[in-house]
Amino acid sequence: MSAGAYHDIRLPFDEGRARLWRILVAHELQPLLPPRARVLDLGCGHGYFIRAVQAAERHALDREPSVQDRLGPGVRFHAADARQSIPLPDASVDAVFASNFLEHLEPGDVEGVLTSVRRVLVFAK
Repeated sequence: MSAGAYHDIRLPFDEGRARLWRILVAHELQPLLPPRARVLDLGCGHGYFIRAVQAAERHALDREPSVQDRLGPGVRFHAADARQSIPLPDASVDAVFASNFLEHLEPGDVEGVLTSVRRVLVFAK
């Protein structure tokens, strides 16, 4: 069974979950982002967050290439394993979002992923 088929069986798309994310983003997360934000959704899965957020640039990363088809227009998809690298330039995004992601990593991989996150984030001076 391919990783994409496993993903669809294990965690199928849920419209109720998509509605919940639209509400969470609109009322809680969107106000935290500057109007011209560049945002990365790390381990995007079905893209509930990245499809709901408004941003100048929206990036989604997942190691499963088939999720790209679910993300809709305006999302730049990066098929990559965050444990290996985040294929974005240094200081290229204003916010990185990860939901239900880090707990799937081995403890030894978390530090490397967070180091990569720090590398791609812009930090205000």
